[in-house]
Amino acid sequence: MKEDGADARIKFHLDMWSTLSMKAKGDLNMPDVNELENLKNINNRLVPRSQRYNTFFTNLSSNESIPV
Repeated sequence: MKEDGADARIKFHLDMWSTLSMKAKGDLNMPDVNELENLKNINNRLVPRSQRYNTFFTNLSSNESIPV
């Protein structure tokens, strides 16, 4: 602590740590590529399914059975 500029360096590193730790926490909540693809497939419908809540979201990632 007797070194010149030690207080300023400590404050700088503490500020950087608080900024970067908040950024890292925000990045942890971001969905990955698979989750984004799943959300796209769910929302990319002409008529969205409205009964997802009643089935407790059990088959969100399953493929649709669309008759050909």
